[in-house]
Amino acid sequence: MRGIGESRFFYYMIVLNMLVTMFLVVPYSVIQHRFEGALFSMGLASLIGVGLLFVFMRSLNRFPGQDVTAILTPHFRKGIRSIILLFVGLLMTIWGLVVLLLLAQLITMYLNHQLPLAFTAALISFFVVLAMYSRLSSLLYSLEIVLLLMAPLLIIIFSKTFYNKNMNVHAILEIGTHLNSSPAWSVVGAAYAVFSGFVYMLVFNGYFKKRISLTPLWVTALGGLLALAMSLAVPVGLHGTYNVAHFLFPWAAATDSMYMEFFIIERVIFLFLPLLIMLALMNAVLAAFVGFTLVKTVIPAKQTLFIAGFGGIFVLLAVLASINLNQYQTMDLAVLWLNIRLPCEILLVLLLFYTARRKRTG
Repeated sequence: MRGIGESRFFYYMIVLNMLVTMFLVVPYSVIQHRFEGALFSMGLASLIGVGLLFVFMRSLNRFPGQDVTAILTPHFRKGIRSIILLFVGLLMTIWGLVVLLLLAQLITMYLNHQLPLAFTAALISFFVVLAMYSRLSSLLYSLEIVLLLMAPLLIIIFSKTFYNKNMNVHAILEIGTHLNSSPAWSVVGAAYAVFSGFVYMLVFNGYFKKRISLTPLWVTALGGLLALAMSLAVPVGLHGTYNVAHFLFPWAAATDSMYMEFFIIERVIFLFLPLLIMLALMNAVLAAFVGFTLVKTVIPAKQTLFIAGFGGIFVLLAVLASINLNQYQTMDLAVLWLNIRLPCEILLVLLLFYTARRKRTG
C-alpha cells in the first residue's frame, strides 16, 4: 500500500544495512582495536552516523519523488553532475561487490569447504546482476518479504544470545576499562557503516511520492547504537577478551557455540547462516542496483550494450577478486572501503544539504 505506509520501505533499508554490517563487517574491525580506542571510536562513529542520517533525510524530504539525478540536474552543470554520479555509483557498486565477496567467504567456510570460492562468488554475482535489472518497486517488496521471513530467525538468535548462560559479563566490562584510549580511524569508518543505509535513498527516493515520515528516526538511531554495541559485546562475551580476535566472522563463531536443547536444530548457527545469507544477498543487490542506476545515467551507451557490459564486468571482478584475495585480505578490503566511504558520504550529505538550501532560497 502506497501513501501512509510507504515510508516503511525506507526503514527496511536502514534495518537491513544495520543487521548486515553488524553481523558481517563491523565486529572484525572493532575487535582488532578493542584495547586501542574501539569504544571511543564507536561513540564518535555514532555521533557522525546519527548526524548524517538526520541531515540527509531532512534535506532529501525537500525532493519527494526525485532521485539524486533529478535533484542535482537543475543546480549543477552536466559535467560536474556526471562526475558526482559516476563516483558515487562506482562507490556503491564496489560496496555491493565487497559484501558479495564476504558472503562467498562465509559460505565456503561454514557450509561447503569443497566448493571452489570462485564458483560461489560467480554464482552469487550472477544472481546479483539479474536482480540489478529489477524495478524499484520489485526490489522494495522483495526486501519486505525477506525481512518478514527472517524476523522469526532473528528473534530466536537474539533470544539465545541474551539468555546465554555462557555470556561472560566480566569480559565485556574489561573492554570498558579502555574507554580513554584514542580513537582509531579504521574503527570509526567501519562502525559508521551501521548507520549508512540511508545512501540507498539516492535512487530509491524516486519511488516515494510523498515525504518520508521521520518520526521513527530516533528509534532507528537508538537501534543503530544497540547494533553497534552488540557487534562488540556479544562476541567478546561468548569468546573471551583475547580468544575473540581469532575469528574472522565473530558472530558466526558465536552462534556456532550456542545450542538449542529443545529444537530439532541442534546449533544456532544453522539458523544464523540462512539469515545472514539472505540479508547479505539483499544488501548486495540494493548496493549494486544503486550503483548501476547512477552509472547508467552518465554513460552514453545503448541500453542493451551497457546492461550486458556492466553485468559482465561485475561478475568478472567478483571471480578475479575471489581467486586473488584470501579471507583476511577480503575483510581488510571491506574495512578499507568503509574508511573511504565515510568522508565521501560526509561530502555527499553536505552536497545534498546545500542543494536543499538552494531550492528553499531559490
